[in-house]
Amino acid sequence: MISKHLNDIIKTDIESLISNGVREGRDIDYKRQLIINTDGEKKEVLADISSFANAGGGDLVIGIEEADGVPVKADGIKGDMDALKLQIESCIRDSIQPRIPGIKIKTIEGFLNGPVLVIRIPKSWNGPHIVSFKNSSRFFTRNSAGKYQMDVTEIKSAFLKSEEIPEKIRRFRDDRLGKIIAGETPVKLCEASRIVLHLLPINSFTNEIGLNITDIEKHSAKLGPPSVSVWNQRINLDGFVTFAGNCMKKDSLSYCQIYRSGKIESVYIGANSVSEPGIVPCIPSKYYEEKTIKAVNSYLEVLKSLEISCPIAVFISMTGTLGVTMGFDSSRMFYRDPTPIDRDILILPDILIQDYSTVADFYGIAKTLRPIFDSVWNACGFPRSFNYEENGEWRKE
Repeated sequence: MISKHLNDIIKTDIESLISNGVREGRDIDYKRQLIINTDGEKKEVLADISSFANAGGGDLVIGIEEADGVPVKADGIKGDMDALKLQIESCIRDSIQPRIPGIKIKTIEGFLNGPVLVIRIPKSWNGPHIVSFKNSSRFFTRNSAGKYQMDVTEIKSAFLKSEEIPEKIRRFRDDRLGKIIAGETPVKLCEASRIVLHLLPINSFTNEIGLNITDIEKHSAKLGPPSVSVWNQRINLDGFVTFAGNCMKKDSLSYCQIYRSGKIESVYIGANSVSEPGIVPCIPSKYYEEKTIKAVNSYLEVLKSLEISCPIAVFISMTGTLGVTMGFDSSRMFYRDPTPIDRDILILPDILIQDYSTVADFYGIAKTLRPIFDSVWNACGFPRSFNYEENGEWRKE
């Protein structure tokens, strides 16, 4: 794989593959042309792409001539690149199951016959992927010699590994939640009801992702903790943390920790403290839902910019909620006595974001997160979040 973010690859990077004699192998493959008009050509492309997804991911580079696996010349390819991209996407969609999320295609201009095409295939979390085409079904993977067909033992092993990933993710969430409750956090937090937000890229559990701290710092403006406009920040052992308040002088209200693996954890105040006698703390429903949506939106933009591919699991939990009620504007709905939450920790439904295009803006994220917010309202005795219309759209007023 070319050791650069896909968007940063330029002509000299392609030329260096030739000058350095970078041989085909587990994570890179070359083709002089990409023609997928015949069944044999389609099978070849599908086998290449699925083999990368079933192994460690990699780049399929089109427009480079090779000899015995070593690139010798980069002339690019002729034709309509937009039409070719659509043809590739259609072929993958129709003939590889389950779907491989996160495949990206980039054209690099400046070559004799036209652009060089780089297809970047991430290591998949939900494999193994099978190529089903013309009554033929095959599993492919890769090693240092290139792609090959998987045997029965390898297929069984791949299925077992894919089943382990959801358990690893939940184990990480549960472990972190326990440490947050125990006070083992990047900064010391004030005592209060808390909302815990986790964005966990699946590839952070399957790959050895190691983000560069310098790259993370470039996005610090979008990594602030929710519900505050000013914060402090610093590098720490796990990666990079932002926090509200000076943790050396007083307890912080909230923080956002991004790990070098791409995982993001954010913790912030979950309920308003009310000092009036007989009035219990309440969750500021509109405020906290809106701030959470904005935080997820901002954090997803960072992960996308860092080229961390979907799927991304989103978890929201709440601690210190025993006896807390839901705060809302009673003039907007029927009157109902507040029902206190009957437990101290709320483990809410998880959401899996399959593609960045489905959460491209505030309203797309709001719709995606609605089942989580509905569950909090359920815990307070209501059928759903009343910050949404009945059709599931976020109330814009």
